[in-house]
Amino acid sequence: MLTRRDGGVSAVIEDDGSGFAPDEVRPDALGLVGMRERIALLGGTLAVESTAGKGTALVAYLPIFLPAQPGEDM
Repeated sequence: MLTRRDGGVSAVIEDDGSGFAPDEVRPDALGLVGMRERIALLGGTLAVESTAGKGTALVAYLPIFLPAQPGEDM
């Protein structure tokens, strides 16, 4: 689901798969680390909710920076 909120956009991606225990992710697993880094570079956030045996939800938020309109202070 993609929605606008708080001056940005949020994307929620969910599944009903096997999930995982977030505190037991392998230290060499770079998937979530890479996603967090890329989103942070754009000023956003990534939240991960997962429970082993119950699926996973990712919530990504990215701010939208609109260019100043003529006559507006920057």
